[in-house]
Amino acid sequence: MSSKQEKVSALLADCRRYNLAGLSFVSLLPLKDICASYNGIGPEWFHPTLRKAVDHLAPDLRPIALIHDVRFTYGDGSREWFDRANDELEANGLSLANQKYRWYNPMRYLTRARVRTYAALCRKFGWDAYLKACGHQAS
Repeated sequence: MSSKQEKVSALLADCRRYNLAGLSFVSLLPLKDICASYNGIGPEWFHPTLRKAVDHLAPDLRPIALIHDVRFTYGDGSREWFDRANDELEANGLSLANQKYRWYNPMRYLTRARVRTYAALCRKFGWDAYLKACGHQAS
């Protein structure tokens, strides 16, 4: 198993551990296809060094990014799919933060704030990245 496959397998285990929405969809795919979809936190057009830096800033959010990346890759090009993928990203992130950190841990609130910020950025600036990921042309 390659290094990326091991990383993605660990993220899938986290998705199961936190019972994240969208896992049933992702689990229908072969591991190699999931690996091909997953690029970490941030859009494909980010320089790899920048994406790696963002990944290190919010490692807790990698499982939700995995599901989101697969949703974008297998999207149908519609605004509805785009909106659902971003709503799912936010809901999964908030759920993960609540499960991983107790109410008195400041990391819970920092993670929740990051999730809301990333989801808002995806909604505002992610349309072209979504269309490219799912093989449609930007309009």
